[in-house]
Amino acid sequence: MARSFNTVNQNGDMVLWGNIAALNFGVGQFTVSCLFFNTGTSGTRGMVMKNRFAGNDSGAYLYFSSTRYLWYNGAADIIVGSAGLLWNFCSVVRNNTASNGVSTYFNNSQGAVGTDNQNMTNTLQLVVGGTSDPAQYWTGSAAHIQIFNRALNYEEHQQIMRYPGSITRGLAFYAPLFGTAVENDYSGNNYVGTVSSGTVVREGPPVNNVFRVNEMV
Repeated sequence: MARSFNTVNQNGDMVLWGNIAALNFGVGQFTVSCLFFNTGTSGTRGMVMKNRFAGNDSGAYLYFSSTRYLWYNGAADIIVGSAGLLWNFCSVVRNNTASNGVSTYFNNSQGAVGTDNQNMTNTLQLVVGGTSDPAQYWTGSAAHIQIFNRALNYEEHQQIMRYPGSITRGLAFYAPLFGTAVENDYSGNNYVGTVSSGTVVREGPPVNNVFRVNEMV
């Protein structure tokens, strides 16, 4: 199992990827998914962000607030699922062929839906473990960040939850996060992330057909 990047005490530990132009989806489709282990974050904190929570910057993606994972598009929130001190899979999908419909997935279930007309394009950096300021640091472990330039369906979500990286059509970014000083993207685009004071405290989530929902490792 992959080791996981960990952010500690909301003190600025994160992975910085720079401004990845391929993740500026405009008003088009996308899927952003991740596996996270929450260790006590409170307040509003970024998990996988290309946004700074200020000034309606437009941009993806997932954040944490008051025991819930949420989707944030620069203007509106949609609850993805409740969080605990466990590994969870969460994802948000926008399908621009259905009136900019947004669907969420949490572990084995499809969750809340909504609409979104935001132009998801900006010049901010992609950050895992905080926002693009960078600020509002999240506390916990992260693994298998997968971002697609298309809308995945339910069956595809089941696959990427159990076999991260196994779907390559439309895969724009994939970071397993091995807990090293430099993190790499394995989508074929070869992006490189710089870890800022991150530490590794646990093994990654149990994936590759043995992922059991809400299992602590």
